[in-house]
Amino acid sequence: MKTATCLEKHLDGWQGHANFYKMDPPIEYETSPFKRLFGFSRRYRKTEWVIVSTTHMPEGLSTFIFPCTYKKRVLSWTAIPGSQRDTADHQQVLLNAGYLMRP
Repeated sequence: MKTATCLEKHLDGWQGHANFYKMDPPIEYETSPFKRLFGFSRRYRKTEWVIVSTTHMPEGLSTFIFPCTYKKRVLSWTAIPGSQRDTADHQQVLLNAGYLMRP
């Protein structure tokens, strides 16, 4: 079973509401999405840590999953699949990505 454990809530320096999670097993993310535009193949890596962030966008709420290091440094600003517009529910986006949130 894939699980996400919240390690820290209400991170400083983020717009809106952001939490830091440990993923088990590690989650895959795309490292260089812009290269795709120029005909290069996609590159993927895995990380054990993500930040889930809910922000107010002009079109409404959006909740994104970003890969990061254990020091909370974002590795890619391309949201991991599972991110969703029109929700503030971290549990739902983690479930969309295939992970159950641990209590």
